[in-house]
Amino acid sequence: MTVAVAGGAAKASPPPVPALGRPDWAAAKALTYLCFASMWVGGAGVATAAFIDLASSGGASDMGFPVLSALLKLSSDAVHFGALLALVVVLLLLRAAFRLVVTDLGGDMGMGIDKIPRESMGSMLGDTAVIGWLASLPFLLLSFVGCLVLTVLSPTKGSLTTRISTAVIDVGILGSMVLSCFVTIPSLALKLWRISPGVESHAPADSIV
Repeated sequence: MTVAVAGGAAKASPPPVPALGRPDWAAAKALTYLCFASMWVGGAGVATAAFIDLASSGGASDMGFPVLSALLKLSSDAVHFGALLALVVVLLLLRAAFRLVVTDLGGDMGMGIDKIPRESMGSMLGDTAVIGWLASLPFLLLSFVGCLVLTVLSPTKGSLTTRISTAVIDVGILGSMVLSCFVTIPSLALKLWRISPGVESHAPADSIV
């Protein structure tokens, strides 16, 4: 009788909600690393091109410098490849989430959302990746100002205004790409390395991207 009651209680209890499938998670994680690598190559190529143009006082493009063109082509291809990988990662995660929902339609639809640690605004602002992104904004604004001067004033080629504006653009691009390659992207990759399926509520807050 006791065995029968225990068996009935076991059948009545809802099945546990499974975590994200490890094969799906492993594939998404590997592709995300490859996406980070592609974005790093693209950013490094743009930064190197900006440095070459800045070192030559904005005359590298006028001289038809082949290295500059090759770097820009490499950067463009790397960024496009990284964007394609990011799309594939999103599709993999959506497929994994759909499988999870279909498998547990009769169970708890919360899927353990209450177990995800909530990060305060202060901890988010103190995050290394966020700091790197915020620090790159002034450099991007600097490049925008340089482009605006060239567009609005339309100075003659080789004039002092053109050289200064081009140097401002190069400095802005160089600074933002350096921060992305050596602060933001490595920080995101480190966070991804610390994440594993089935994160519990006592996991450190910095383990969530």
